[in-house]
Amino acid sequence: MIKAILVCLIFCAVAAGQQTRSEKAVWQQEETYWRLLHDNQKTAYLALWDERFVGWPRFEANPSGKDKIASTFAPVSEYKLAPLSVREYGKNIVITFYRASITRNGVTRTSRLAHTWLRSKSGWRIIGGMSADDVTSPK
Repeated sequence: MIKAILVCLIFCAVAAGQQTRSEKAVWQQEETYWRLLHDNQKTAYLALWDERFVGWPRFEANPSGKDKIASTFAPVSEYKLAPLSVREYGKNIVITFYRASITRNGVTRTSRLAHTWLRSKSGWRIIGGMSADDVTSPK
């Protein structure tokens, strides 16, 4: 188990060194996303989401839009992120895949997340995403 974690950390460190400027900027936005959620800054958090966003949160039966994200906003007390892939497609799209260990109301869950980010005049915005419980990863 420890070997697997070390291999993942080494892989992430090597991959991070090869990131484009856009990939680095978007990963910083992912970190901002979680910091804002942790700090209960709903308005700034929602500003990261494009108005046309469609995604599939792990707790929904069907894909939903930004209005559902806004109505289910709930701060987290702790979080730990493990980036797995941050890849640029052209100059205006970056897709992230990562695991997040999240503690909310004393309960810790590990989820798999994917976000598609689009560069706009006002910066990078989330246009699509999906999350799922990560039942295969260590708790």
